[in-house]
Order: sequence, then structure tokens, then C-alpha cells
Amino acid sequence: MSDIFMMTIEQGFPIIGPLLPKKLPRNNGQALLVRAGFVSPAHSGIFHMLPLGLRVQEKLESLIDSHMRMLNASKLALSSFSSETLWSRSGRIQHGSADLFRVQGRKKDSTKYILSPTHEEEITALVATHVQSYKQLPLRLYQTTRKYRNEPRPRQGLLRTREFVMNDLYTFDSTPDLAMQTYQQVRDIYSRFFDMFRLPYMVAEASSGDMGGSISHEYHFLSEAGEDEIVSCNDCDYAANMELAEAALDIPGSSEKIDLSADFKEWAGKISIWTGVADNGFSLVNVFFETVAPEKGKTSAHKEVNVHAVKTIVPSLDASREDPVAHWVSKMHQYYDAEKVSDESDFRIINLYDHRLLAKLSTEKLPSSIDALLSRKIPSNIIAQAQTSHLQVHRKDGRALNLLQIQTGDRCARCSTGTLKVQKAVELGHTFFLGSRYSKPLRASVSLGTTPSPKESGVDQVPPEKEPSGGSRVPMQMGCHGIGVSRMIGVVANTLADEMGLNWPRVMAPFEVVIIAKQGYDEDALQVYDALSTVNSASPTVQQNINSQNTSSRLDVVLDDRQEEFIPKLCVADLIGVPVIVVLGRAWESSRKCEVLCRRLAKLRVEVSLEELPSYVNSILERL
Repeated sequence: MSDIFMMTIEQGFPIIGPLLPKKLPRNNGQALLVRAGFVSPAHSGIFHMLPLGLRVQEKLESLIDSHMRMLNASKLALSSFSSETLWSRSGRIQHGSADLFRVQGRKKDSTKYILSPTHEEEITALVATHVQSYKQLPLRLYQTTRKYRNEPRPRQGLLRTREFVMNDLYTFDSTPDLAMQTYQQVRDIYSRFFDMFRLPYMVAEASSGDMGGSISHEYHFLSEAGEDEIVSCNDCDYAANMELAEAALDIPGSSEKIDLSADFKEWAGKISIWTGVADNGFSLVNVFFETVAPEKGKTSAHKEVNVHAVKTIVPSLDASREDPVAHWVSKMHQYYDAEKVSDESDFRIINLYDHRLLAKLSTEKLPSSIDALLSRKIPSNIIAQAQTSHLQVHRKDGRALNLLQIQTGDRCARCSTGTLKVQKAVELGHTFFLGSRYSKPLRASVSLGTTPSPKESGVDQVPPEKEPSGGSRVPMQMGCHGIGVSRMIGVVANTLADEMGLNWPRVMAPFEVVIIAKQGYDEDALQVYDALSTVNSASPTVQQNINSQNTSSRLDVVLDDRQEEFIPKLCVADLIGVPVIVVLGRAWESSRKCEVLCRRLAKLRVEVSLEELPSYVNSILERL
């Protein structure tokens, strides 16, 4: 270890300064990564990866490489620059442009570039140039590279940064059916990859968001530090991101009805209103739901509206406005004063009713009663100028509206027998079935020749276009899949850290074993090092990588030969999270036995002879 540049910080966190909170628990993984010398904060949301951190990152990248080979994927390295022109052609420059780092040359008419947060446009343009026939498919290309996002508020160390390392896999097939088969293969490989860490994770159905496509799944590690919420059933395999999750529609039983014909003061407080506005400012969206009395000892029982559920009805909803009513009224005055509106119906009020509330209402006087309720927030003359619609069911399929966020204990909509649980989680991987989302606008198509018609799948088939020569071409069917490499380092650090330091799974630990000897046992320590470093590893990860470049099948052992005292060496070994510590101390002096320590296995401490040491250490590592 004396040859390794180590920057452990023994007392407090003096170099964290403004880049990480100063008062953090001793077991905070992000602070420990800094204190243990894995990363060093450079700027807000930007970190230098130090030698120990780079060893962890390279092990993750090697593990990813071995799983990409299972898919016969070829590795490449795309430029960090992408052109705004490509992003305009795909239609993504109009969405989320605030999160992009933009670069332009010295001349005013120079090409405008983007520091890529993702590479769908570039990989599609590349493949469109070089692939012309279905005979060149299927194609799988991947890279592990730095990405950039103009994050407005970087936080939680490596979990939300402006520069990050990510693995991307891009797949290209000739038909939707073949592309769906590829998608399932990738999902299987991703599951095998995350199994290697021996940590609980969840695969959840997810929204494709701005990425596009029709199907996607997220891979999450459960963590209280997570910003995502995952909903899962205790009786079936249903799991989904809160954005996409659904609960069964449980109609209230014999609870008290809300009589709208009664005095206004008697029922007004029983109905709550959440308000949003469409992104063009013309439509005001109101969600009505039942006001629930607070539980004993609580001052509020406010239930959160599920904004994602509202967006399925009003896709243009902008939920970020702090005062949507004021924005909508101002927009109306602005347009009427300028005489830009000739039709009053341009301004709308869309009232949505949660099914639990509707079950308790008498709907005969609903419109007039709701107008009276709204008049407490909006002047009556403004309400009269807008066209108002009252939606009690989904427009598309007539389902009742379930507009409140799912809570632990709600009934599962998939199996109807289980109950749902809501858990905090961090997204580490995502698979997207893109179809022709990028290949069509970027003209990445192949000649079909005389291939047989594809079988029907759950994905819409794309009709072929005629070529001038009389043949037919179809857009390539794509998938994109990602694993957050640097984010995984932060998440695992948070998940397994304790008050003594970091605690890595063996597949990503900077070293699997560290040998620490008391003063005077330097030669004996070398003997123990030779005994362990020449032993074949039982790690399935290593066995998968034996044939890869720069990969050894031996245990990853390090000898702490620094000129430090014995106890500080033990503290540093715990701090940097080496899974197994082999100590030459009192037991070695008295009976030539090593002490084997492992914090993750109930703080295991066992004396083992040198002859039994290699097999015993291997047996411990197999459990980590």
C-alpha cells in the first residue's frame, strides 16, 4: 500500500468545505468517500476520482464489460460533443434544454455543440451511415464514458452531479419482434449484473419520459437517500415507479356522505383542491379530493395528488408553477387586454374528481357547487369567462379517476389480493425499448430485401417505405440501456457504510483482502501475502473475466507496508472498506495463526492457520 497515493482524512472533514454539508453522520457514505480518499470535491457537482476510487470504478467497468460480452456487444467510445442540429432533428432540443451544457466555437456562425448527457442522437447518426441492410443486424454497441448535465442543484455527493460516468448499451434490430426479444435479453443480463452485488434491488416498470419509446424498466437499490419512490406488491411480482404505479380502486363503504345541498359552510371544508396549469397557460386544472381528518397527534392529514396520474389526463400540465391561479388569471387578462382572443373557449377550467370523493357526492348540484367552492380562489367573473369541463372518468377508457398518490397498505391493482408498499430507492439502471423514436427522424433505416414478414408482437409494426430501386426500407428498431457507474459507487457507499467506514461488496472493493502485521513481522507478512496472492479466486466475477484483458484469476490482495503504527493501519483498513482483513498479531506470535476479520459478517473474528488461510478467506469472500 506504500506505493498507492492515499488521501485519507483522519480528523473530521476539513477539505469538504462548501461542497458537502459539514455536519454529516459518521456513517454517511458520501462523506466517507471523501474522508477515505476515494474522491475529492473539485467544484459543485464535480469530483476528482482518486486512486482508490478509480480502482472501484475500473472493477465496475470490467464487470460491465463481461456482461456486455454475453450480449455479443462491441465496445466503442463516442465523442463527448454532440451537435444541436442532431438534437433538433430528434426533437429533444425543445425539451429539457435547461439541463444541457452548450458549447460554441469562436466564430459567430460556428457549429453549436452540446456536452452530451446521453448519446442516442450520435449513435443513431453513426449507425445510419454504416448500416444499410438487414443482413448487418442485429447490432449491439456500448460504451462507458463521462456524461454531463447542467444540474441546477447538485446534491448527495455522487448521486446527483454535473459530471458522471455511465455505461450505455444501444441495440439495433430490423423488426419490432426481434427488437423485443433483444430487450428481454438485455433485461436478463441486467438482472444477472445486479445479482453480483448481493444487495437487495428492485426492477420496476417505469415511464419513458423525455427519452421516448413505449416500454422501460428501472433497476433500483432501496435507500432512504433515494429520490425515487417504488411501489411493490407483497403477493405478486408487481413493482413500478410511483410515476407509473396504480392501486386498486377501493370504493369507500358506508362512510358519511357529503351533501352539496346543505349549507355551503357544512361541506366546503370536506373537499380539498389541488391546482395546476397547462404549460401554455390557457388551461387551469383543478383536482378535487376528500379532506381527511388528521390522525391523533397529527396536525394534518393532507394527501398528495399524484401529478403523474393527472398528466395522463392533461399531458400538457405544468406542475412546477408555484401560483398557478395567478399565472392563469394574468394570462387571461393579458390576452383579453391585447384583444388576441376572439373565442372565450380558448381559456378552460378542467375539473377532475378523485373517485373516493365522487363516491360520497350527490352529483346533481356538482357544477354549481364546485363553482362556488372555486370562487374562494378565483373571482366569479373570471370563472364565467372560461369554458369549464367536469371529468369524473378517464376520457380514453372510462375508468374512474385515481388521482392521489399511492400509500403503503393500498390494494394491488395487478392481483387484487396483495397490498402495496412504498419505498425510497435510487435508480442505478434503466432499459428503454425505443422502437423508431430516433431512427425515423434521423433516417436510420435498412433494406429489407426478401426477408419474411415478422411475426406480430406486442409492439406496433412499422410499414416499409419503397426505395427508388423498387425495394423497401424500414426504420431500425432500437433500444437504449444504461447503468450509472459513478452513481453506483455513491449508492453502495451509502447502503453499506457504518461508523467504522465504508464496506464494499467484493466485486467492487478496491482490494478483496488486506494484510496487516505488527512491527517485526514484515517477512512473515510477505509469506502470508504469497500464500494468498497465488490462490485462484472463487469469485464468479473473476471466473467470468479470466479471458478478458488485464484480468487475473487471483485474489486481489494488498499488504499494508506503510510506515504507520499497527492500530492506525487497522482503522484505515476499516475506513476504506476492504472486505477481509488478515492480521498478524498475538495469535501469530503464540501459535502461528492469522486473525481473519470481516465486519459485514457480524464482525467475524477467527484464528486460522496459514495452511487453511487461502481456502477460508475464499469461503468468506464467496458470501460477500
